[in-house]
Amino acid sequence: MTVWRVAEGRWGSPVARGLAKLGLWWSARRWATALDVRRALGRLRELRLQAIEAPECGAEALRLPRWARRRLVVRFHSPAELIMPFYGTRAADRRLAAALERRGSGAPGPGAPPPASSRQRWRRGSASRGRSA
Repeated sequence: MTVWRVAEGRWGSPVARGLAKLGLWWSARRWATALDVRRALGRLRELRLQAIEAPECGAEALRLPRWARRRLVVRFHSPAELIMPFYGTRAADRRLAAALERRGSGAPGPGAPPPASSRQRWRRGSASRGRSA
């Protein structure tokens, strides 16, 4: 296995600059890192990678190209939502950074409905219990 780490610092992105101007530093860093990863994967595409591992913390997979998403393996660490309150961050930055990480990892947000397969099982189970009661 070969591991590449990406750290180019794409702060030139208008989105990253805009977030930084608003004081949303953690969110700006996540956006910039996601662009770095996307750019690096573009250069590595000809290698036909079998798997791409990305942590949810840092939103590294947020801007992956479609071909790379099919190979994505997410390893969970400590998400921003869990650790940011200990760093004296703004509430808006905590919410946005957490949303970027969830979207990058493919994880549903808070209050999201369960996958369709589990909803169907629940409905079948509750319907059968309702008839027998």
